[in-house]
Amino acid sequence: HHHRCYRRRDCYLYRMLSSESEPADNGAKSKPQVNLSGLQKQVISLYRKLLRTCYSKDKGTNAVANAGTGAANINPFIQSLMDSSTSTFAMREKFRTQAIEVNKRDYSRIEHHIRQGEKYIKMLNMGGVTGISSSRSN
Repeated sequence: HHHRCYRRRDCYLYRMLSSESEPADNGAKSKPQVNLSGLQKQVISLYRKLLRTCYSKDKGTNAVANAGTGAANINPFIQSLMDSSTSTFAMREKFRTQAIEVNKRDYSRIEHHIRQGEKYIKMLNMGGVTGISSSRSN
């Protein structure tokens, strides 16, 4: 029984990502600007840093080059998000799984996860680390 974070309206990450406004297209009307809290900005920033770090590891190991070799018009980053053999995919799944489990009002736990995520980025940036893998228990 697996839930996707972006489908659950009570998920902390879903609420934050859906509240971001999209850039306006040459004067076209856009959604009103939503003010994000400092904690929300930290979570989004951490998510992006984690994905960038894992993507750079995937590029270093050629996992991105091997991912989806038949799709010529797809952005390599998007390919790495869809290919279950990449670190980027594994990190996205891990982040979303943990985001579902955290109550939106549990600020101390959210802050703890942010600190853990920052440590994880430092660990990934250490020499000798080539990436992460996802382990699924069925």
